Amino acid sequence: TEAGEVGYADVQRLARLLYSLQRSRKYYELDNDTSALKEYNLEHGLEINVILDDGSRSEILVGRSSIRGNESYVLVDDSIYLVQENLRRDLGAGNAEYFRNRQMIPIQGRDSVTRLNVRFKNPTLAGYRNVELARAGGDWRMLQPEVGSVRPTEMNLLLDDLLDIRAREFLDEVPPRLDNKQAMELSLVYRSSMGNPGTFTLEVLGKKSYDSYLFRTEDGQLFEGNSLYIEKLLAPEQSLLDRGEEPMDFRMP
Repeated sequence: TEAGEVGYADVQRLARLLYSLQRSRKYYELDNDTSALKEYNLEHGLEINVILDDGSRSEILVGRSSIRGNESYVLVDDSIYLVQENLRRDLGAGNAEYFRNRQMIPIQGRDSVTRLNVRFKNPTLAGYRNVELARAGGDWRMLQPEVGSVRPTEMNLLLDDLLDIRAREFLDEVPPRLDNKQAMELSLVYRSSMGNPGTFTLEVLGKKSYDSYLFRTEDGQLFEGNSLYIEKLLAPEQSLLDRGEEPMDFRMP
């Protein structure tokens, strides 16, 4: 980053950039002169330094995107080309935070999760009850707010949704007038790749829109992300508990 901080890069965004670089093809060559450098925004372009497998280096200067938006003007070896990928987009248009890791929950897959606990911050105000879900063998059971088996499909969808929470935007402070009625603390107990147990805790500070929430990690990272299934934890006895209901029979008498 501009501040010289070192950290993990976002895998999805980096993979997209590498994919675009791999697919880039010289579309056609353009005249290289002072006016062209200015016109294509290559005087102050975004610089990519690529180290190849053989150790050789290649420098690519990325200018503006084309009018169509799916091409870029680049400077390579003192030649200007229009290439068939929007490299400026895939570089985040120079945003220093663009490649910051946005996968916020460091758990590899739902099968490693053994327990999910939810503690609401305002249970009396909102009428919510804390939730405790635990894996017993290969099945999930609800221990709170009621006791019983959990529907496996719904539990899988919930876990996949939670583990896929990504930071859309990082914030420095909690915005005013945040709806904190659904504020909660999520705790996921899991087995690491070495088989050791671990716990990851994530605060849900409040809801911003239909599926957008404000989150805070244990180390204080504040971010906005999306989840469609967090709402299922507000009334889990209805959305997750297996009532053993018989399917409706629509056969004519």
